[in-house]
Amino acid sequence: FLPYGIMSENLVSYLDEAILSGSLSDVRVLLRGDSNNFPYQNNTGVFAIYGNVSDASYKFEPSWPELNKMNADLWFIGNSMDIAVTSAESYQHQINKASVVIEDFDLRPTTLLITSNSQGQLNSAGDYIRNSPLNEGVSPVIDILDMAGLFELDLDLTIPLTGDGKRISGEIRVNDATTIVTAINLMASNVTGSLQIENGFVTSRDLSASILGGKSNIVMKQTDTAQGLDTELSLVGEITLPAVYDTFADLIPNGLEGKTDYQATVAIPANSDSFDVTIDTRTLGMTSTIPHPLSKTADIGLPLKLKYQQLSASESQFRLDWLDKFSFLSRYENDQMTAGIMGLGTNEVTLPLRNGIAITGVADTLNLVAWL
Repeated sequence: FLPYGIMSENLVSYLDEAILSGSLSDVRVLLRGDSNNFPYQNNTGVFAIYGNVSDASYKFEPSWPELNKMNADLWFIGNSMDIAVTSAESYQHQINKASVVIEDFDLRPTTLLITSNSQGQLNSAGDYIRNSPLNEGVSPVIDILDMAGLFELDLDLTIPLTGDGKRISGEIRVNDATTIVTAINLMASNVTGSLQIENGFVTSRDLSASILGGKSNIVMKQTDTAQGLDTELSLVGEITLPAVYDTFADLIPNGLEGKTDYQATVAIPANSDSFDVTIDTRTLGMTSTIPHPLSKTADIGLPLKLKYQQLSASESQFRLDWLDKFSFLSRYENDQMTAGIMGLGTNEVTLPLRNGIAITGVADTLNLVAWL
């Protein structure tokens, strides 16, 4: 059926390998003009073939997931090809529409121009992303999250059939989604905005969420390193203490109330099981009835830093520093604390060599009755 006479060998080979199965019906051919001028470039005649493709399996490029249950209109017009996909599925998400175009068979290299719009559930998005060229840029984030809600994906691809020159551009959009950083049970609700994809790099656009009781704005950036792409999320917003206790109940001392501004970073090194979460706040607007020297009123700012480090799949570390008045450092294995140290009047603390809790430091006055 294919018009082999006007196609390059690479294109014929590509179509034979890419179209895995399916049915073709309602085939129509229009041929008008002098046969010596075929395939009628420069408007010397008309050559067109149309066919309706149904229930096809199509792998448009080896590194991208296969499209299944594909329905499309297939056109060969003159020296060009256009596959207008009206529906398809891939890894549990729905392709609403797509276009696969070759503008001119005579151009070398023969190049596919692909655009698509698809949607699906975030909890199954990982399968599609991990089995596509989006993996390096997007997987570092989704690997540390449980996600729920809908996403929409636009793609714009340029794929030469031979040689280099592939280009990937796209956008992942979410609205009112929910994500959880599973290692620390940190939930973000009403996640709204988009991730922009350009040749493997991912950045955020107008991304926000409700985190720890307040709205946060989120900026994502990536840096190319020798190991791969390092990813960093920067967050700025407001947190409320009841929500902080809900998340860090075993790590934050009782006696804090109110709400305060904060900023945070999530650092995800390339090709690693580790990541860091750091939260900084001036604690303005927050009151503390924790005994001296940590008591304060809402109008006093005392810098507070929380840092969680996922060191490996089984080992993590948590640290709290409140100015130079109080520090707490703890180590966990398989979510169980094995060692910790409390520093009074100092933030120069190191974990004890043996399991257990240590106390160090100095304080001008310390009411042990109030603390105990």
